[in-house]
Amino acid sequence: MKRILQIFVIMLIATGCGKKYPIPPEPTTGGLPPLGSYVKDINWPGSDLNYQDIKDVIVGKDGFIYVLDGAMVHKLLITGEEVGTITAPQNMEAIAQDEERNIYFAGIDSVIHVVSRGGEWRTLTPPDSLCNLCGITVSNEIYISDTLSDVVLGFIPDSNVVDTIARFGNGALYVDNPLDLWMDPLGRVLTVSFNHNWVEAFPTDSTIPFLHLGGDNPDGDTIEGKFYMPVDVVSDDSGYIYVADSFRIQKFDELGNFVTDVIFEDERPVSVAITDDGKYLIVATRTQLYKFERFDGLQQGGGY
Repeated sequence: MKRILQIFVIMLIATGCGKKYPIPPEPTTGGLPPLGSYVKDINWPGSDLNYQDIKDVIVGKDGFIYVLDGAMVHKLLITGEEVGTITAPQNMEAIAQDEERNIYFAGIDSVIHVVSRGGEWRTLTPPDSLCNLCGITVSNEIYISDTLSDVVLGFIPDSNVVDTIARFGNGALYVDNPLDLWMDPLGRVLTVSFNHNWVEAFPTDSTIPFLHLGGDNPDGDTIEGKFYMPVDVVSDDSGYIYVADSFRIQKFDELGNFVTDVIFEDERPVSVAITDDGKYLIVATRTQLYKFERFDGLQQGGGY
């Protein structure tokens, strides 16, 4: 008992001297957005540029933002400053960039236009005389969607290699009015099926799982996880999928689980792009461009 009392006295002396530090309050949200949600950058200079008729926007393999606006492509830094323009062919609907930094144009035309990083132009003839292209993405093959023929094809130029990814039909594994395309990290061709009001992730070989987003109601819906008039789809390097429909952008994981969304109350998105790390979301309406940043929590600055 005596020994316990001595220890208690020593503890009192030890805790009773030196500088006292108040216990910090429990953290509260304080009106901050939920972690992982996207917050609009109201000071982003890319929003101040004049656009007339945006058709597509991508974050290229080189990290630049490319905005297809009528017959002009605006090249922007992620910070929003414009660093160049490209005069595009007429009536183009979609753009893509490959690993060699070539930019591909697809639209209401009988050819695919390609411009190299050095400014040299060439044309590629799509298979089956497709000429109403609304989507294009490039990997080991060139993948295109034709909205009138209701088909998604992959092909290798100057060869006989043509892969039918999807054809017209009323259920999953089929498309009806396919629009934009994107290749995800698993090797699936993400495809907007506009008239179905859903998005399909078509595997390019038998080892890759198929994925269906948007439910099974072709009338669409405005509830979480469903789509109403979807127009674009992209993914980041972690496999998260981003879908733009008539009034929002929804984010899903690679298994199709809903993660978060960004709502547009007065404008209609026409295209969506994402940086490889999923940090910055670029959303285009017909005449405006916006950048959203993922909220990862407040950063602790300085030392102790």
